[in-house]
Amino acid sequence: MVRLRESVSCERVGDNWLVLCDRDGVVHNLTGPAAIVIDCVTTGQPIPPDCDAAVATLVDTGILTAAGWSRRKVLAAGGAAAAIGMVTLTLPTAAMAASVSSFGTVTATAGSNQVTIDWNAVASTSYQVVYKPTIGAGDYVTFFGSVAAGPVVVTGLTNATEYSFKVQIVGSSPLTESAVVTATPTATTITDLGATWSAVAATEANPWRSVAYGNGVWVAVAFSGTNQVMRSIDNGATWSAVAATAANDWNSVAYGNGVWVAVASSGTNRVMRSIDNGATWSAVAAAAANNWFSVAYGNGVWVAVAFSGDNRVMRSIDNGATWSAVAATEANPWISVAYGNGVWVAVANSGANQVMRSIDNGATWSAVAATAANNWISVAYGNGVWVAVANSG
Repeated sequence: MVRLRESVSCERVGDNWLVLCDRDGVVHNLTGPAAIVIDCVTTGQPIPPDCDAAVATLVDTGILTAAGWSRRKVLAAGGAAAAIGMVTLTLPTAAMAASVSSFGTVTATAGSNQVTIDWNAVASTSYQVVYKPTIGAGDYVTFFGSVAAGPVVVTGLTNATEYSFKVQIVGSSPLTESAVVTATPTATTITDLGATWSAVAATEANPWRSVAYGNGVWVAVAFSGTNQVMRSIDNGATWSAVAATAANDWNSVAYGNGVWVAVASSGTNRVMRSIDNGATWSAVAAAAANNWFSVAYGNGVWVAVAFSGDNRVMRSIDNGATWSAVAATEANPWISVAYGNGVWVAVANSGANQVMRSIDNGATWSAVAATAANNWISVAYGNGVWVAVANSG
């Protein structure tokens, strides 16, 4: 399991944790998901799956050590995937297609590193999936949080000898013993990692503007057309059409903390959100009638940036239900925003100081000079590095 690095001291103050990290010599005042992670680590409790981004950040910072890190949701942990060796598994479908008594059916996707758990009619959301990499070796580790009825895709499997899945009533101990399925991989191959691609039919001939992944589902949004949302529950192989809340110019979609959010540059309600994995969407009022161009989630906060208008930043601290206006550093056409390692960064395609950053979860922003007055179009964070790209200059 994840644990504190040596020579890291912690002190809890109310709901916050003050953490002194020997690697950077800085006292970190941890709140939100980061504080939850430290709570769990110091008390020996399982870390909730929706805290994976916080875990990765704390590992990058040097507060936590990834030595012995469990394999749960390694796809969400960035560089940790390389450390434990991501592979593709050819699982014996017949062995995995065993009915799980009173819970559901588990099936493998041939040649992939995932299985799908299709629940029977479950009346509550008080179940979670747990697994351990080899039978008889180590404790079961929480893989997903509470889930409702319907298929759940478990990803991030690696080349262990066997896999065992159980279903646990949240908070119960010991695990429910009546729901065990095991499988032994028949072969392993290195994951393609984007080296080859195959064509897939979209649901509509729409100008698709943005695509994202979360909680076993892919979702894309379109700038115009009919059914401006499409989703895939089979890893992008096939897609189904979903109605958007309005015929707006939807520019960006993202997933975080169990919620999908999309933003648009037109319409009365320029935000829409889904709490059922992209199957249905509800309209949300934006903080202003701006040309919203990019949205992202990080550290418990949603942030969107706009191409034009007043207060070209808005943020939500209630999972996208309501939004508040925030002043941008410049009246630039802000076109992309992202979160990583405790910092928010946005880039613009023109104007003075075409980069801005926030270290207080998007509440305030400071101006940063770009390397050149280029048409900066996208920014992202990964493995300790920020990278932006432009389409001119």
